[in-house]
Amino acid sequence: MLARPLTRAPTRRIPLLLLPHTPAPSSSLALAPGLTRAYARTPQFTTPDEPLYSTPAQSPSNPHLPPTALSQDDYASPVLSIGLTFRRVFRYAVFASVGIVLTVAGGYAGTHWWIEHVQLSAPKVKGQDDPDEWLDEREGWSGLHTAKRGGTDPRLGIKARMAVRAAYFAQTSGTGTAALPAENAVSNPDSAFAVTRPGGRFISSEDDLAALGAQVNDSSWLEAEQYLVTALALAQDKGISLIESLEWEKHVEQGGVDRAAVELEERLAGIRELIGGRPRLEAARDGWERIYYALSASPTSDPARGEEQEWEQREKVKASRKMAEVSARIAELWREGSDERRAENRRAEGWFVGGLIPALAASEGQSLKGDALDKLVPEGEGKSVSPKSSWFAFWSRRQPTASSSASTSTSSSGLSPELAHLVALIPSAPSAPLSPATHRSILSSLISLETFLARRRDDPSSSTRLPPTLPSAQAVQSAALAYARTRLERCDPLPSVVHLASSTPSLPSSTSLSRALSTLFYTTRHAALSTHHAECALALSPRASSTTLSSSLASIRAATTDARMVIDASAALEARLETARSVLGGESEEEKAFGGCLRRVRRDAERVVKMGEGLERVVSGMQGKR
Repeated sequence: MLARPLTRAPTRRIPLLLLPHTPAPSSSLALAPGLTRAYARTPQFTTPDEPLYSTPAQSPSNPHLPPTALSQDDYASPVLSIGLTFRRVFRYAVFASVGIVLTVAGGYAGTHWWIEHVQLSAPKVKGQDDPDEWLDEREGWSGLHTAKRGGTDPRLGIKARMAVRAAYFAQTSGTGTAALPAENAVSNPDSAFAVTRPGGRFISSEDDLAALGAQVNDSSWLEAEQYLVTALALAQDKGISLIESLEWEKHVEQGGVDRAAVELEERLAGIRELIGGRPRLEAARDGWERIYYALSASPTSDPARGEEQEWEQREKVKASRKMAEVSARIAELWREGSDERRAENRRAEGWFVGGLIPALAASEGQSLKGDALDKLVPEGEGKSVSPKSSWFAFWSRRQPTASSSASTSTSSSGLSPELAHLVALIPSAPSAPLSPATHRSILSSLISLETFLARRRDDPSSSTRLPPTLPSAQAVQSAALAYARTRLERCDPLPSVVHLASSTPSLPSSTSLSRALSTLFYTTRHAALSTHHAECALALSPRASSTTLSSSLASIRAATTDARMVIDASAALEARLETARSVLGGESEEEKAFGGCLRRVRRDAERVVKMGEGLERVVSGMQGKR
């Protein structure tokens, strides 16, 4: 088979593409005919390999650098970057720390300023706008006696004043880890019901009385106690003390005590009463004793300082009542029938009587020496005389003995000579030239005394029979009822106060509020005494007749009705104060002056209602059994 002859394939001519803006090739640059086939292949482009190290471009300023010189690594750049980062972090931390410190310091200083100039400031109510002296019952934190009538005393120094403000904040605004149980809580220290069973219980309630002395581990109260101890120590370093004062020469010549020290001692004793427990109760009593003895040892002798003399008399009555109440609480911690329990009860009775008799006798111009008080006692009632010729020796002794108590005879009416003298002084007391605040303090002491006598138990067998001091309690109740009734007659009638509170759309004036508050106060105390007296009368009459039961029931219902009227009137006045607060955007001056007292009166009236309702059910049950 013949091979097919090879023929030359025709040459494929590829036209030359001309790019835009590219000049056409001249005839001299035309490809040679022999290279047409090679040129006709598709062009391939390759990228040359890059060297491992780039040769730095020669700087025009230094053209003599060799082209093969290698660049060196810059180790300073990472370190500098880290340093800059740390500098920014440090700057932010410093600014944040300074901001936090300034915020905390500003808040701390602002809180102290707020306590000093807002919380502890005196209400802008003039003396003539408070005829019944309710402003005099405000709690002082060392500055109540100063010209601004509030705050803290500048003489204490910065540290002591800061400690006082911290104690106030801890006691009033702090949140503790524990709270008093509702059934075992003690009423407000300034309340007349500080010894009665809280929650509206009867005088003869069989609850565990030892709970009144149990310690309450509230962290806020414990912190306030420590702050006050520190403040008193710092104040003593500056000569502000009840024992040693830098102004002792002035006190010797004119009398008087340092009121800043008195106010701090009162606040410390009050917080220890709230905490409770035998050690703190005894420490609280020691504090009240220091106050009482300081006031008794250095009375104001300047006649021109009548306001200070009135304050000293009122504080002595209050201090004696506090010591008696604390002693009664301590007595409940001891076993019935023990000598310690009897001694504490005798001490409590001695402080009650010893604080009331000098105040009443001094106001009426009666002498305490010899048998001057025996002449006031009606024939056959307590004619025997106490073995001590001086009343101060009777009620100021710290450790009464059983022999001294046994040597004091008792009259046929069941009254000891001291109680007989007290009952004899009470009828003329409402007319005595005493300030309204002192009259209220005396009535509060009388209520505490009669309650203590009605509930006093010294022997174990007394739990199954009536207390032997129940007749004495009834006698004091009758005298206190007359006292409260006389003071109530000098106040505005209760219906007018109720009408004022319910019909007036706006807030009454300060004068009207002061007088209305006095009416509510004495009405509440009169109602409480009426229920106490009715209960004692029924207890002393085991086989009470229908007439006795009906009379007691009527008295209890009248007292409960009066207490309900007090609740309604006080609630209406509180509503007016709340309306004024919403309009002003804060507390009004009237609320700052009378709001706290008004709330305490309402709370006490609610307790009287509970007590009266319970006693009414008991008496109604006794009537149903007949």
